[in-house]
Amino acid sequence: MKFRSHLSLDTAMFSHDCQDIQLQKSIFDPSSDPVKYVETDEMKTLVQQAFTTLPEKERTVVVLKEYHALKFSEIADIMNCPIGTVKSLNHRGHEKLIKILSKYID
Repeated sequence: MKFRSHLSLDTAMFSHDCQDIQLQKSIFDPSSDPVKYVETDEMKTLVQQAFTTLPEKERTVVVLKEYHALKFSEIADIMNCPIGTVKSLNHRGHEKLIKILSKYID
């Protein structure tokens, strides 16, 4: 199985200047602000709990699509099911996650 590499948020995007790297770390690092750290940690916990409520197939599709950036056709091959089924599972999974998590978003 092949996974795509993702851009790391702690690497400098435009130059190798130490100031750029430090600036990026302070922008994207929630530990630079204790309140952000707690909010981020709480949100991670809420998202993890929401994922556990999804049926296994929906959870698998959403994880492969969102976190591993696989195409629907690749997921269909992995799960050995039609591409339409994968799209339906993805849609239902997202709808359920939105319903569960919407009460925590301002």
